[in-house]
This record gives sequence, C-alpha cells and structure tokens, in this order.
Amino acid sequence: MAYGFAPSALPNSPVPPLILASLRTATGSAHRRLEDGLALLDPPLERERFARTLVGFHAFHRAWEPLVERLTGEAAFLAPRRRLALLEADLAALGAEPARASDPIPFLTTRAEAWGSLYVMEGSALGGLVISKVLQGADWLPKGGLTYFNPYGRRTMTEWRTFLARLEAIAAQEPEEEIVSGAVATFAHLQARLVPLEEAA
Repeated sequence: MAYGFAPSALPNSPVPPLILASLRTATGSAHRRLEDGLALLDPPLERERFARTLVGFHAFHRAWEPLVERLTGEAAFLAPRRRLALLEADLAALGAEPARASDPIPFLTTRAEAWGSLYVMEGSALGGLVISKVLQGADWLPKGGLTYFNPYGRRTMTEWRTFLARLEAIAAQEPEEEIVSGAVATFAHLQARLVPLEEAA
C-alpha cells in the first residue's frame, strides 16, 4: 500500500478478531480512496507537493492531539505518539510555513471514537515506512531526513503491537460501533480536508 492507514492484522495480533475485522471492513474503501487521493508515491515526488500535504496534516494534528488526549484520558500513553512537533520540524526543514489554523474535529466526542481515530493514525506509521524509504531517493530531501511519516524508526513494529494491546483492552470496555465510527469518520475528515489540496494544486 502506498499509504498505510489502518493496516491488516499482523501475525499473532493481540487485537480480538471481531474488532479488527470490523475496523478493516468498515474502513477499507475509505482507506483506498485516501491513498489514491493523496498519491504521495506517484512520481514525481515533488518537494512542494509533499510540503503541502504536511501542512494539511499539521492543521489536523493541532486540534486532534489535544482532543484525543482529553477524550481518552491517556496522556502518558499518548505522549510518545504525539507527532505535531515532528510535523513542525519537517516543515521547517522544507522551508514551509505550518498551518495557521486548526481543523475543527466535531466528529470525535467519546472515548471509544477517539480510540478508533487513534487506530487510523497509528496505522499510518506502518505505511509511513514505505514513504520514508522512497523519500531517501529524493534529491530535495533535507539533511537529516524527515520524521512525520516515520515517527518510531526501528521501534515501529514494537509501538504498533503496544498500541494493539491497549486497543484490545479498550475494545473490551467500549462499544464496538463507536470505535468503528471514530475510525470511519477520521478517514472521511482526512479525505475532505487533504485531498482537495492536491486537486487544487
């Protein structure tokens, strides 16, 4: 996959088959639409196009990160998963301005929905490994590289399994339909906010 939101199950995944299957089924088509719309790996991989995408993600994370922390009450767990600072560092390295405003995120109102949204964004780090590998061949890549799409480095799979274990516990406590709806709504929001940036360019 060109962009790895909400990936398939890993071997020996700790997530219950029911919630994992529900998430994959519910988000599959939206996942593909977002991948196709962003087309991050379609040549040519231009600096300006990549920076424009990062600005869009910056606007999202500015509102999303504090909201998800408030809804989940998991500040310590989420601390190493915050990526807003990585976006700001990447944009500075690219000579691009960060977003001036935050995206409103009215579709997340419950703890369960927030965890569904987290599933989408944590899953994106897996596909981000592919993007990071392709970026290595870009002649405009800043010295030191970029970090948003590869926030965990060699710890990516470990952090993903840690997240899945926590999601398993949440799925035993919270309504499955709300977890799924949070994931679906996150894809819809990203599609509506990010893809038009590419179409208008």
